[in-house]
Amino acid sequence: MTFIKTAIWLAVTTITWIAVPTLAATDKSCLTGNDPAVRSDAAQLAALEVIVDEVCPCGNYDGSTDKTHRDYLRCAKSAIKIAVRAGQLRTKCKARVTKAFQRSTCGFAAEIDAVPCLDRTARGKLTCIVIAAADCQDRPHVTRTQCPEDPLRTNRPPPDQPEVFGNS
Repeated sequence: MTFIKTAIWLAVTTITWIAVPTLAATDKSCLTGNDPAVRSDAAQLAALEVIVDEVCPCGNYDGSTDKTHRDYLRCAKSAIKIAVRAGQLRTKCKARVTKAFQRSTCGFAAEIDAVPCLDRTARGKLTCIVIAAADCQDRPHVTRTQCPEDPLRTNRPPPDQPEVFGNS
């Protein structure tokens, strides 16, 4: 009888060690996680983009006084904060979508011809920066390419580009 009890104990322990972490290991990362809550991320981000476009129209931010990139970001961040508080955007997506708006060209003077530019160092570090189009070219130890365009809007890279935005 002891052998059977030991075998049952060993089987239950093995199942517990294998099954419990698997059941508990849900990834809630924005857009890329495996948690059921992630399914609504893309729709929430698209809805938020529509709201920001209505409340903070890019065309109103031309780089003049009180219409700078910083002013645009202040407006967009306010809309993001309200969406999170209202439950219209998961907290896990807040940093990712904020980064996307930070990489917008809204609020830069037209003569700068600002573009989001993917900057890759010799060590492989990726960042997306907004700079003049003329400066978005390779330099020693740095490869630069214009960031992929947002399918909904051409002045901001999409927040679902994991190699640019990481899993925030």
